Amino acid sequence: MSVQVQMPALGESVTQGTILQWLKKEGDLVEEGEPLLEVATDKVDTEIPSPVTGVIEKIIAGQDETVAVGGDLAVVAEGACAVEQAAPPPQPTRPAAGNSGTVVLATPEVRALAREHGIALHMLRGGGPGGRIRKQDVLAAAGAEPWQPGPLSKPAHAPRAVPTGVRQAPAARQTVTGAGQPPPAPTSVAGSVIILQQEVDVTRLVSLRDRFGPGFAARESVDLTILAFLAQAVVDAVRKVPALAPAASGPINLGIATDGHTDGVVVEYADRLNVAGLARAAATGSGATTTAAATFSIAAVEGDAGVLVDTPALREDQTASLGMGAVVKRPRIVEGPRGEDTITISSVSTISLIAHARRVDRHAAGRFLTVVRKRLEEAQFEADLKP
Repeated sequence: MSVQVQMPALGESVTQGTILQWLKKEGDLVEEGEPLLEVATDKVDTEIPSPVTGVIEKIIAGQDETVAVGGDLAVVAEGACAVEQAAPPPQPTRPAAGNSGTVVLATPEVRALAREHGIALHMLRGGGPGGRIRKQDVLAAAGAEPWQPGPLSKPAHAPRAVPTGVRQAPAARQTVTGAGQPPPAPTSVAGSVIILQQEVDVTRLVSLRDRFGPGFAARESVDLTILAFLAQAVVDAVRKVPALAPAASGPINLGIATDGHTDGVVVEYADRLNVAGLARAAATGSGATTTAAATFSIAAVEGDAGVLVDTPALREDQTASLGMGAVVKRPRIVEGPRGEDTITISSVSTISLIAHARRVDRHAAGRFLTVVRKRLEEAQFEADLKP
């Protein structure tokens, strides 16, 4: 007997799905509950299982095709005769506790985590709503514990007084262990990461910099750059969305890397400085400093480098870092005084956030990036720049 495989309803408002790829081909033997294909909707990516044990007789909808809910995807020939004709190799017994015979619901992030650990999602029982498989389910199956930020180590000496003005962070910032040896230097992260980007209109910011820049440079002997405003916006965002920097409950040490400072600088107590102080800090760094002890790190492309998107390196000891590309002029559609669409020339840039996928929720990362973007677009820094 032939059984139709149809596009299931994958949500209340989901009316169709797009075929990402077929996991089986015509003539293949399949077991009941075994994934046949991967489907994407506007809410979730999921696998469609075989409703019966048999042989794939015909594939009706191909890769990249969009099929309405209830539409035919394939035909599976059910029965012992079809199985015998396919002459399959012996198959291992499937545990009864999995999602056999049901649609496997999981986000793309969870699917990537499962592939990383070699976990078959249809073998798991999801603990989320409607049987949805969560990160915790995959990590439990892999024998791993979800990441939790560890407690902050207490300094071996009395806290230093908050500096007046700005000072450069010392190069040696490692805590000495009980054996009298410093811990190993942090390395670049390996594994799954989240990368989110937003375009930001910095027209007001560029105007503010051009208006106050000459006087600031004459008074402070350093240039007023976009990087200083970015640093202030990031410090504000760390306070509003602390999930991006678990150590932010204490003083914020901001790591700053620019094209002029290969190894970067660490600005201690950055949350107690304004834009002017952060500008001085970024300008006084040298190659002798390090970003190893930074709560959060930023990078920016200054001048005519032509790099539109800058995704900074992410260290293992940090949860996230943020980069900013070059500022360029582009035509943009904006709302006019009467609500009409108008075209204007704006100064724009792109901010890019990279974070550990297992430590940061994607929505929290998005909120953090939005806070930074709005702070830069509002450009309310004038009070910090007046002498």
